[in-house]
Amino acid sequence: MQSREDSSDGMRECPTCGGSGTVECVCTRWRDGDVGCGICGGSGRMTCQSCKGGGTGVPIAARMYIQRDQPKRGGQ
Repeated sequence: MQSREDSSDGMRECPTCGGSGTVECVCTRWRDGDVGCGICGGSGRMTCQSCKGGGTGVPIAARMYIQRDQPKRGGQ
């Protein structure tokens, strides 16, 4: 799924839920055909774990360290 940029704040919609903030609940996968559990309250939808229900991608802070190769001493 291709993410779309929100023009108001530059955030991109969540690729997991498509910006809705909810995803299909795990209870919909039960083989008995019944839908509803304590997580979704019977709606069959639960909060998206990727965006925590906000609908936009959550930036992840990352710190990268780059180590330069040391020049060899003595002309070796």
